[in-house]
Amino acid sequence: MYGLIHAAIQQMVVERFGQDAWLQVMTNSNTSPDAFMSTRSYDDSVTYGLVGAVAQLAEISTEECLEQFGQKIREINHIF
Repeated sequence: MYGLIHAAIQQMVVERFGQDAWLQVMTNSNTSPDAFMSTRSYDDSVTYGLVGAVAQLAEISTEECLEQFGQKIREINHIF
């Protein structure tokens, strides 16, 4: 997936839980800061690691996390 997706996940986490929570997600998912170059393609395992760490932080299922992320993407892109 592209780093743009990772940046959107970051935005969602920081808005809802704060910067410290995002740093914890980065640590828990073993994600390096370079995973957010918007035009670069990354292995899907990076994205899955981020989603799993966010779901754990939010105490929700991975499916619910993906649903909330989808809502955030629509919000960012102004798609109704």
